[in-house]
Amino acid sequence: MKNLVFFLLFLGLVLLSCSDGVNSPNNPDDPNDDVFNLENCNCQPPIDDDNYIPVDCYDWGKRAWSGDDQNGDYHAIQGWFQAVTLDPNVAPNNDWVIEIKYAVLVSRDRATQKDTIVALLNYNGSSRSLNTNEGGLFSRWYQDNSFSAMKNSLIDNGVLKIYPGSFPDRVSHWWMHSSGKYRREANKDYRIICRVRITGNIALQIAADYYKEVSSNYPDNKEAWHSSWIGQTNGKFVTYYFPNL
Repeated sequence: MKNLVFFLLFLGLVLLSCSDGVNSPNNPDDPNDDVFNLENCNCQPPIDDDNYIPVDCYDWGKRAWSGDDQNGDYHAIQGWFQAVTLDPNVAPNNDWVIEIKYAVLVSRDRATQKDTIVALLNYNGSSRSLNTNEGGLFSRWYQDNSFSAMKNSLIDNGVLKIYPGSFPDRVSHWWMHSSGKYRREANKDYRIICRVRITGNIALQIAADYYKEVSSNYPDNKEAWHSSWIGQTNGKFVTYYFPNL
């Protein structure tokens, strides 16, 4: 178990928030949500569902963990995601896909309850795959520090597409800041919001790491929190957030 946690913490090496009153979306497939609006976001937290836990998942990662905030020595944060097939032994399937229209890191001031966008990724621009500063294909589950390029990723027409079924024996792992981390303020809490559609026998997890400084790498980091596993969204884009502040 210690080894699994050790390698989970490595995730950050290679490198929130709707108001509390909008936990349930009015219309999760509303096209108006395709452009992120911090003041009016129809979003919901992921729900624990045993059907979406990968069969070989390490114990620490099976359930949502909202973390703790007793980490005053950690002054930076990095948002990240991981996606896998539910079963590592299935035949490759290039039709199973995670589609993300945006990913947002949001801070909330504890005193004023004011929300601020720290980073917004909207995946506009030329068509391309994620580069190795943005993500990689890792072994299940991070058995060593090596990774390969995410050949199963595609940014196209404002959508990031990840195809975990193309490499069932790998973890598709990517992060928000391609050249460092975001500064973490001690008087603020953080969450990630993302708009996603998931198709196939695959699952997505939303998470973050704390780092000692924005320039730090492993081992000067620790996990901040991770969501439950998110599975198929029945053909619709849904906006999720985690954690619940």
